[in-house]
Amino acid sequence: MADLRLTELQEWATDEAAALVTRSAHARSDTILREVEAVRKAFESAARSIEAALKTPPPPSEEIGGFVERLTAHVGLDAIRTQLQERDAANRRLGELLTQTQAELEAARSELNAERVRAEAARVEAAQVQREFEAALDELRQEHVTVIGEQAVTWTSLPLDELLTVFHALGKATTIPEVLTTLVNGIAREFSRVALFDVHGSGLKGARQVGFDFPNDISKVVIPLSGDSLLARATKTGRLEAFFPGPHSDAAGLIPFGGVPACALAIPIIVQGMTVGVIYADDADRAEFTPGAAQARAKYAELLQRHTVLVLLRIWVEQAARAKAEREQPAPAEPKTAVRTDAGSRTGLRLLALRLADELEREYTAGAEVGRTRQQCQQRLAEGTERARQLYAARVPPGSSDAATLLEEHLATVARARSQTNFGRDLATLIVRYRPVANS
Repeated sequence: MADLRLTELQEWATDEAAALVTRSAHARSDTILREVEAVRKAFESAARSIEAALKTPPPPSEEIGGFVERLTAHVGLDAIRTQLQERDAANRRLGELLTQTQAELEAARSELNAERVRAEAARVEAAQVQREFEAALDELRQEHVTVIGEQAVTWTSLPLDELLTVFHALGKATTIPEVLTTLVNGIAREFSRVALFDVHGSGLKGARQVGFDFPNDISKVVIPLSGDSLLARATKTGRLEAFFPGPHSDAAGLIPFGGVPACALAIPIIVQGMTVGVIYADDADRAEFTPGAAQARAKYAELLQRHTVLVLLRIWVEQAARAKAEREQPAPAEPKTAVRTDAGSRTGLRLLALRLADELEREYTAGAEVGRTRQQCQQRLAEGTERARQLYAARVPPGSSDAATLLEEHLATVARARSQTNFGRDLATLIVRYRPVANS
């Protein structure tokens, strides 16, 4: 672009100088021609006058003198000589101006050539720099692709291997505590801090932890459900709650144990509508390399949660089938201590309460469908509720006053949830009647 502008400037300056010289020369030539033509005409007129005078007799000397004076005054030879001198001086000045203009044009041409050389050198240098930059960029891009590929392999293959290992361990678990312990250990493979909490009245009570540095045992830790922490949210909504801190996010109210994690999760474990436990996990002490690692760990924990619910459901179905078989047998075929191993825990008692309430509703609904009257259904529900309370009380370890109320709490929850049905209304009536006896 610079070469083009300098070329145009040179051509314009040359054309303008030539046009200026041409116009000046033409103007001077026209003026001189007009004056020469006037002189020529004067001389021709004088010549004709002289010829006429020669043909006539010579006038007296006085007349000749007067004629010479008139001829001199008419022609104005001195004025013509002066004008010719001025025209010569003007032509010399124009010549000097033309010479100066040509010198300036030559200097501009030389500068233009020098600028063209510099521009060409700069273009060559810029092209070389661009080639070097593109080569370096290609090298960096290739290195970036290689690093991303290595990271992708690392962050996809390792969690998948971990999932397979944990899935296999969960498949071997036969009791609720074993399942939850395996789940906590499995999540701890990808998260630096993991804690299991039991639902305890209006709060969450610590049951097990990995990676926390508590001054006391985690069983002394109680998280209230009245706040807006991740654990409270997960317990209320029944869904996995995740938190990925941003530049301006406030993690103090959400994360109950401090730290600066890239990912924090609250994972409720729900079976048949009952929350059997809530797990908190974060990576506060884990160094990050890729932004996607936190999201990958969250997906890892979510997959474990879903698989664990299926395992717990399987165990719940097996326990329900075993309990049904025990009831149908005239005498116990095996000691109840075989079930106490799992049912004695708070989580196991919650699942037992869930199973007993589910059996009461199923029996009530089946009786109504086969044509039993409302009064007959109420009578059978009262008998079934009494049997459920006795069976539950037999599973409660001695001295566990908190666990003794889990069945009544769950029956009240079911009654409220089914308040629009006959089963819910009848169950609520039985609970109200039972309370004075329970409190006495």
